[in-house]
Amino acid sequence: MEHLIVELLYSCGLRVSELVNLKLNDIDINSKYVRCFGKGSKERIVPIGTVGINVLKKYLPERELIIKKYNLTTKKLFINNFGRLINRQDVYTFIHKQGKLIHKNISPHTLRHSFATH
Repeated sequence: MEHLIVELLYSCGLRVSELVNLKLNDIDINSKYVRCFGKGSKERIVPIGTVGINVLKKYLPERELIIKKYNLTTKKLFINNFGRLINRQDVYTFIHKQGKLIHKNISPHTLRHSFATH
């Protein structure tokens, strides 16, 4: 799940709120795009690259196991190993911890800026 989070934040330029609100039907694997809803409920269609698609394909079976284990009915994409939906703070905490590993102070929005620069 963590790899997919970083991949979508960086390679698609998603905002954290867009990321945590993604649903399964917001991603079209065959057409390689993500549909997200940003500020003001504006819809954006964003391409997702081959790496992102591959990471997504790896995550979906893991997600399905969690869904079955906790008997969940959610269509949200991101569920943690305890059957709880991830939120903005979870993503911020994860990204911040990853930044500390490389001695950098980064946030999810840092990845969005990196996407724009790239």
